[in-house]
Amino acid sequence: MPTRRRAMYFWNGRKVATETDGFLAPRVQRALSMGRFFDFAKRRIAGYIVFWILALLFLGVFYQGNPPAQVGGLFILGLAFIGSLLYTRRMKRRQRARRDAEQHAKQMQQAYQMQQIARMQAPPMGQAQQAQRLQPPPRTGGR
Repeated sequence: MPTRRRAMYFWNGRKVATETDGFLAPRVQRALSMGRFFDFAKRRIAGYIVFWILALLFLGVFYQGNPPAQVGGLFILGLAFIGSLLYTRRMKRRQRARRDAEQHAKQMQQAYQMQQIARMQAPPMGQAQQAQRLQPPPRTGGR
C-alpha cells in the first residue's frame, strides 16, 4: 500500500512533500477571489506611487525649491490626486478586460470540448449523409 510522504517545509521540497505547494490544506479554487484582491492592492499601491511622483514633480516644476502657499499646495495635491485616479481607473479597465478575455477563452474551450464529446457520441454517418451535410443549404427567393 503506497503511503504519502510526511509534510516537509523546506522550500525546495514543499510541493513534493505535501502535494499542495507547502500548505497542508488541499488546493482550493481561489484564483478569482485572490486575483481580484491582488488587483485591487496593486492599483492602490500604483496610485499611491503615482500620486507622490506627480506631487513632487509639480512642486519641482512650479515652485523650484520655494515652499508653495497653502492654496498652491492644495492645487498641486489635487492635480496629483486626479492624475493617480485616472491612472488607477485605466489599470482597472485593463484588468477587467483581461479577466473578461480569460473567461471568454475558458467558455470557448468548454464549448469546443462539448462539441468534441458530442461528435464522438454521435452514430457514424454514411457517405450520403455526410455529403448532404456538407452541401450548402438551397437559396430561396433569389434575384
